[in-house]
Amino acid sequence: MVSVLDQMHPKSTSHPTPSQYDIVCEVLHLSIALYGAETWTLRAVDQKHLESFEMWCWRRMEKISWTDHVRNEEVLLRVYPT
Repeated sequence: MVSVLDQMHPKSTSHPTPSQYDIVCEVLHLSIALYGAETWTLRAVDQKHLESFEMWCWRRMEKISWTDHVRNEEVLLRVYPT
């Protein structure tokens, strides 16, 4: 079975770059988390939970512990540098 990362660079033996890995993980996490979302009634509480889940995923990918006390804005700047 060929993985998604192997399809991105079939002849490469190196590991994917962090940005490629982040893109693939984001797509996979969001597609799983939002499966069937078009039929949901999105309440404010649900929106907060989805945003919390997204930040949890970004923090896991960036290896940021909750004890580091890093603000969400700083996490997003690390993920999406300008």
